[in-house]
Amino acid sequence: MNRYFICILALFLLSGCGQESHSVAMGTLERDTTTLSSPIAEQITAVWVKEGEAVTKNQVLMQINPTHAQLKVKQAEAQLQQAHFALKEKENGARLEDRQAAQATYDAARATEEKARLAYLRIKKLYQAKTVGKAELDNTQTDYQQKRELTKQSLAQWQALQNGTRIEQLEQLKAQVSSAEAELELAQQSLEDLTIKAPLEGTVIQLPWVVGNRVSANEPVIKLETSSGAYAQIYLPQTALSRIKLGDKISVFVDGYPQPYDGKVQYIRTQPAFTPYYALNERDRARLMYLTKIDLPSAKMLPTGVTLEVRLP
Repeated sequence: MNRYFICILALFLLSGCGQESHSVAMGTLERDTTTLSSPIAEQITAVWVKEGEAVTKNQVLMQINPTHAQLKVKQAEAQLQQAHFALKEKENGARLEDRQAAQATYDAARATEEKARLAYLRIKKLYQAKTVGKAELDNTQTDYQQKRELTKQSLAQWQALQNGTRIEQLEQLKAQVSSAEAELELAQQSLEDLTIKAPLEGTVIQLPWVVGNRVSANEPVIKLETSSGAYAQIYLPQTALSRIKLGDKISVFVDGYPQPYDGKVQYIRTQPAFTPYYALNERDRARLMYLTKIDLPSAKMLPTGVTLEVRLP
């Protein structure tokens, strides 16, 4: 009877030890990071922060050489001004002096055409009388046709000034103004992007460049870690998935801090993976585990990377 009781007690203790090995999941405290890159290939002209420095949202961190971008802005401004002048000129219509000058040009062209017509008729009669040759007749005819074409052109110009600009032409000029405005806005945004600012409150954790370095387009220049949004990253054994679900509240313990931190399960990866060396005991490291994220809103003061553990239900 005593031997039977001892066997039952041993089995109970072994079973308890097995459960104990799976009752704790270890991990680290993590925070989201963001990487800031240079929009163009240029030289760094100023750096206003250093690694480990806390920054606020929209704080200026670094300056990429803006000289070329500033010239682009000036060029876009000049093109926009030119488009505005062209539109305004057509909207106001031609000046009286311009209309009078166009009419004078037309009158002169008509007089020249008439003179060429009379010359052609005279040479034509002489040709019919066999007094002049065919070449002279052709020359006067060509000159008359050219003068008549110039008269038509000057008449069209005078009438255009008299009638004003058509609606279609005004719409086209307005479209050119809109296009120039968009080009200017794009140039201004490109210039603004060369001043690297913090998109959020956080800490500079990587700053590999110094003033004078030339960086490539889209090359990372600063890496920031968010000051909020701390979370525990742990690895759950498969046996714990049936007991822990998204949205569950769970306690997280950190060495050196007597009170646990309240957390909420926000993410459980559906694909299993091998755990890192610190996740569980040596026997469990080779087992497939599930990466899990637990939000810790009250752990803002804890340093990133600190080891923690979660006592599984």
